[in-house]
Amino acid sequence: FAETHWRALMAHSARVFPGHVVLLRVPRFGPDGHPSMGIDYGWGQLAAGGVTTEELPCTHAEFLEGANAGFVAQRFGYHLERARQAVGLGGSTQADVEDPAGRSES
Repeated sequence: FAETHWRALMAHSARVFPGHVVLLRVPRFGPDGHPSMGIDYGWGQLAAGGVTTEELPCTHAEFLEGANAGFVAQRFGYHLERARQAVGLGGSTQADVEDPAGRSES
């Protein structure tokens, strides 16, 4: 498995994504992100529409367990609704989508 994964990784050539990316990240490397990739883990180089980063209050191993799973689902739902509003697929404007966690955009 590891060898197959490595070959695929070496053969992959990333292309720029024209849209916006939301990165829900865990605090493994602290508030400044990965030492060599920064707070957006390198997505800023690939997302032409920008990157919103949001730190989750759990570890990578915990983010889909128990109450964390519900919190992550809520965050996905919030960001999906904002994306829908941004492209005109909802009844309210993007500014009307209230963040149930009370967070502000980064």
